[in-house]
Order: sequence, then C-alpha cells, then structure tokens
Amino acid sequence: MRALPFDSVISKRLLPKYSLLVSMLPLACAFLTAFLPSSFLARALARAFGVAGNVALRDDPHGWLWVAVFLTVMIVLAIVGYVMGFVLNALIMHWAVGWSWLKVREVFLLCQVPTHWLSTEPAKPVAPK
Repeated sequence: MRALPFDSVISKRLLPKYSLLVSMLPLACAFLTAFLPSSFLARALARAFGVAGNVALRDDPHGWLWVAVFLTVMIVLAIVGYVMGFVLNALIMHWAVGWSWLKVREVFLLCQVPTHWLSTEPAKPVAPK
C-alpha cells in the first residue's frame, strides 16, 4: 500500500471536495517553500559561484552550474514542502477534527480513506500509450 500523497488510484476516486481538501495544503506548501526563498537562493548561489550580475548565465563560465544547483534546490524544496503539507494535514485532522493517531495513520499512510470520501463509480483505467 502506498501513502495517500503517492497513490494515484485513490486520488482519482476521491470526491472533488475531499480531493481539494487533501491536496490544497500540500500544493500550497510546495509552492511556498520552493518559490519564496528563490530570490535569496539566486543571490547566494551567484555569490558562491562568482556569477556576475550583469552577464547572461549562458555567457558566464559557471552559469550552467548555477542553473543546475538552483533547479535542484528548488525541486528538493518543493518536495519537502509537499511532504510538509501532508504532515500539516495529518496534524490538522488530529487536533482540529479530533481523529485518533490510528485513524490519521490509516488515512494518510495506509490510504484507507473513509468510504464517504470516494465516488461510487469506479476509477477509469488509463490506457497505456
């Protein structure tokens, strides 16, 4: 069994209301953790690699390295934010909604969502390309 964030079969069967509730916070956290520090990160990497501010990155000898490190860090931050959003969802369900830790584990880690969260029609299979 996969955790809820990574189970595409269950996520396709979730009713839109619950799908939105489960995915909104992780996507917002992924966006915020990746893009809020981007300006600071860009300047810090430019100083670290000696990239001049008035030269195009493709013309700088370390420009390709700057781009590679910048994109890698942004991807890692987005993944960390996404996971952090699901952890926040689990904490909200425990503290605000009153779910037990066992119920939180069943839903978010074992993907045993409440049946009223699922649509009654089965998920449509995706044809391989």
